[in-house]
Amino acid sequence: MYETQIDSGANEPKHVIVIGDKSYEVPLMGDLPYAELDSALDGIDGYKAFLEKHLTKKVVEKLSIRQLRALMDDWGKYSKDDMGITPGES
Repeated sequence: MYETQIDSGANEPKHVIVIGDKSYEVPLMGDLPYAELDSALDGIDGYKAFLEKHLTKKVVEKLSIRQLRALMDDWGKYSKDDMGITPGES
């Protein structure tokens, strides 16, 4: 008999976002359900909605577009690094 065991994701690496004196953990791309990932990758509005699930809406609303872009870019880079995707392989 073959068995595949799936981890709950609680022990997986996270993207830690520090705003002021608070830290927030956001799951990386590889640990998201497909529908949530699809939404998070749907431009700045989709990524903002994704962040609002993991940070408080009040915190996200105070972020500038430049800050949202920086977070989105870093999240993408860290996610690809975590999945072992090197430049030119996506």
